[in-house]
Amino acid sequence: MGITRDISSLYISGDYKPVALENRTQQLTFAVYLIDDYTGSLPRGRIDLKISRRDRRPVRNQSGYYCFLNLEDGQYTLEINSGFYLKEKETIKTGTLNKKAPVKEVRLKPAPSYPFPSYATLVRGVLKKGTEPVEDAEVTVKSTESTGVIFRTRTDPDGEFVVYIKSPGVKGISIELQRDGDSVTEEVDLKEGTTVSLGVIKLLG
Repeated sequence: MGITRDISSLYISGDYKPVALENRTQQLTFAVYLIDDYTGSLPRGRIDLKISRRDRRPVRNQSGYYCFLNLEDGQYTLEINSGFYLKEKETIKTGTLNKKAPVKEVRLKPAPSYPFPSYATLVRGVLKKGTEPVEDAEVTVKSTESTGVIFRTRTDPDGEFVVYIKSPGVKGISIELQRDGDSVTEEVDLKEGTTVSLGVIKLLG
């Protein structure tokens, strides 16, 4: 993947308009491969990627790789935005990537707006402190029947969160929500294929 010569199938991230590069040879600095954390496949809907330095955007090939071309080696902050997924920021150091295949994989966590199928097992809620929504709180999910974390996500700018349970047979979970040292825990009984709404949860400090 070091050199991209056939650029006829590359598209700009965001608006997906064809790129006119006049068949010039392009040097691949690194590529980003996105994975939908719920389905394990390519993400849905419009995805916008950019890096902090020079606000550069990638080109996208038909296999789903977002390719950043002709950049200097160094450290970049990658920002990923989408209506269906939580916003992500990733630090990419080009010197640490495989030179033959400089690819960074990023799993995208579905946001509450994600179009889950009707058979999904979900828990939804809103985290507030006082009357204000709590954004970017850590959401840690454990099974009440075993040890170990089975899921992590975050709250969105409105304090909303969604927990999706893909493993069959999980009957109960505990959900810990934490931000800036304050935390609250909820225990939830699950029924496979249904959605549990917890309403507003208060974060006490």
